[in-house]
Amino acid sequence: MILWVTYFGRAVIAIFFLLMIIGVPQRVFAAEDGVHLISAKLPGGLLEYVDEKLVGAYATYFHEASVRSGVQIDFRIVPWARAVRETERSDNLLLFPLTRTPKREARFIWITPLTENLMCFSSVGAPVNSLDEARKLKRVITWLGTSHQEFLEKNKFKNLIVVKTKLKILEILKSAPDAALYWVCNEIQSFLDADKSEITVKIGAPVSGEDIWLASGKSFVRNAQTDKFVKALVALKEKDLLTRLLNETMR
Repeated sequence: MILWVTYFGRAVIAIFFLLMIIGVPQRVFAAEDGVHLISAKLPGGLLEYVDEKLVGAYATYFHEASVRSGVQIDFRIVPWARAVRETERSDNLLLFPLTRTPKREARFIWITPLTENLMCFSSVGAPVNSLDEARKLKRVITWLGTSHQEFLEKNKFKNLIVVKTKLKILEILKSAPDAALYWVCNEIQSFLDADKSEITVKIGAPVSGEDIWLASGKSFVRNAQTDKFVKALVALKEKDLLTRLLNETMR
């Protein structure tokens, strides 16, 4: 009996360490208890906690879909890289706002489109209104690991500065009028400095667009509640509700 317990204990410990190494699918909720959304903090009126309450355009949009569908929702807000990683390992998380790109195509199930983001260059110098103008600059700033970086590299930009902190972006823009940031047009100023107390940028004309989706990992288990919720999102998209909410944040 003692030998059997010892063997069993060793087996449990071995399995525990194996799971630590390879990981396990992320499943926190039961399959039929609503829709579970995951994202990162998106400042500037998009998605963030204010007085312990989640507010912003995306929070309002998904809440409206919840009301219309009768499906309960909850949010998990974590750093973006972690949100992507957890979604890929999960069978019940829905990630937003995720840009659909060729490199990402096979990694996710693309549940439903949400909106299109128009992309611009911004600078403290003269407005930059085209890709060709941006190529002539000394520096073009892009965020590490994003669809923005993927797009610029695909278009053979040789003057890229890849960053991973807003502080670095501000440092470059303030010191270099011939540098520009590639970002979502109507989010640039609010992302950098909503109050315009540190920096005011000149935003050029849109130079491209990105399709923004609600997506899941490949092991996602779709059910009746998911279908009802997605149906409500499709109806709201036809009314351009998210576009109007996003535009409201810029006023």
